Amino acid sequence: MMAGRRGDGGLYAALGQHRRREGAVVGDLQRDGGCVGERTPTRVNMMIHQIPACKGPRMSSLLDSIRRTRPLKRVLITRLIAGLPLAGISVMHLVGAAPMKPILESAKIPIPDVSAILAPVLGVLAGLMLLSGAFARVGAAIACGSMAFALYAHLTADWPDEPPIVLPIAVLAASLYVLWRGGGAWSVDGRSSK
Repeated sequence: MMAGRRGDGGLYAALGQHRRREGAVVGDLQRDGGCVGERTPTRVNMMIHQIPACKGPRMSSLLDSIRRTRPLKRVLITRLIAGLPLAGISVMHLVGAAPMKPILESAKIPIPDVSAILAPVLGVLAGLMLLSGAFARVGAAIACGSMAFALYAHLTADWPDEPPIVLPIAVLAASLYVLWRGGGAWSVDGRSSK
């Protein structure tokens, strides 16, 4: 029995090597910032409590990269160009001043009942994000998608009180600029990145 404990190939030696290997893998995962379920071998399952959770540095770095912005003051103008019409027209669609369902039906956009509610809600949210500069890139991405559908509707359907096609083009261009540059100096994102 004592021979097995000294490491001459006995049961205790094999168990010790197994634990050392598990410890090395867990140490590698901790050092590399790994998460449970990511490169985790099955024999490490006994030591999962030592592996950090996935909400650590990777999630915060993703949020930081989304909110990162350059200290440009002129981005405020493009945020206003994108955010004001987007939020204003979306509120008009929500309250029924400019019903959206007939526009969606004439453009043959699928699921007009759901889209007539979901698109204005997302438009108001994106407009507020752009105006405040909080998660401006996310708001700009939502605005780009919304304006893509608006341009498609402009090109394929006619409806009463149709705004000029320049409006969705201007909102799309301004949103692409905010998506590229971030919220700018005078934004919530700009204040949080200092």
